[in-house]
Amino acid sequence: QEAPDHATIERWTQRVGLFLLQQPVPRRDDWVFVLDHFLEMGTTKCLIILGIPHGALAQCGYSPRHKSMQLLALEVVEHSTGEKVWESLEQLSQRAGKPVQIVSDQGSDLRKGIALFCQAHPPTIHTFDISHRLARLLKADLETDPWWNAFPSQCNQLRAQLSLSDWDFLLRPAKRT
Repeated sequence: QEAPDHATIERWTQRVGLFLLQQPVPRRDDWVFVLDHFLEMGTTKCLIILGIPHGALAQCGYSPRHKSMQLLALEVVEHSTGEKVWESLEQLSQRAGKPVQIVSDQGSDLRKGIALFCQAHPPTIHTFDISHRLARLLKADLETDPWWNAFPSQCNQLRAQLSLSDWDFLLRPAKRT
């Protein structure tokens, strides 16, 4: 039996994603929001806000998996600023309830928007994402290592080799410049 084409799988994945985006967000007073930007293309970024009830964090050992989280908001922004992040948080908290905690990386626009939100809603605390912090420390430690500096070019060579093979459909799309 023939397997479905990768384009078919991609379309179905997009349909499932759209379905999840359109699901109503339950109103709670114990949300932990997780914010990040992803899919940066030029000046356009996607702001994603995931949520997990505070009590569910203890149940998963304070190490939530994707299935533990709920997509609360996804916004495409041309230029991300602290004010836009703050507006997104305000709109979401009106729909879903105010968070008890917000977790994010050290992005300046996220940090400013969250600070504005926390000033307006004092019980909410802002926590820096430890994985981003560790990645920054690791990068600072490894940027003088010759092996580490050669690693990205080796990855690009492997990508080029894979793109010429039967496994090219497994490669994620390249970022546009």
